[in-house]
Amino acid sequence: MIASATTTVLATRGRSPARSYLTGCAIIERDRAEWLPRLDGFNAPWTFAQDPYEAAADPALRESGSILPVSGGRAHVHHLVALPFRFDESAPKTLVRAPDLGEHSDEILRELGYDQHDVSDLRTRGAVS
Repeated sequence: MIASATTTVLATRGRSPARSYLTGCAIIERDRAEWLPRLDGFNAPWTFAQDPYEAAADPALRESGSILPVSGGRAHVHHLVALPFRFDESAPKTLVRAPDLGEHSDEILRELGYDQHDVSDLRTRGAVS
């Protein structure tokens, strides 16, 4: 059955939507462990699609600089996909995380002239997070 599914995949490339649907059905009938030995002998480039967690843990993507750590104040280190283009000659080594909700509220309110008592009052009333 795997051989016929593989043949179906190869024979339907560029064909009708119905055949593409049948190809997809044939592929999802089996998991990666079943497809791997069949595709290893296939004389063409191929790979499995990765979910975000698998991509972030992929050693080849990390080594190529495609996955970068996110710097910032969070206790847990996150990794994200780097931009596929560059604005100058050098690639970034670390990404900067977005601030947490309300992370800079006190600083911004003080710059706007609020004192600590005013900021505390705004927090108590739920106007500032």
